[in-house]
Amino acid sequence: MRLHQLIAFVFYIWRINRLVEWVGLGLGMHQFQAYPIPILALELVGS
Repeated sequence: MRLHQLIAFVFYIWRINRLVEWVGLGLGMHQFQAYPIPILALELVGS
């Protein structure tokens, strides 16, 4: 996989995870926060 494809894929997964997280919080179901590691990694990179 090329680098830009990998970045796009990771970003797509991150967006899905954020959406699931927000929906889970909205429903009061905290177990929907299933994939914090990619989110934390990208936040560390972005800071």
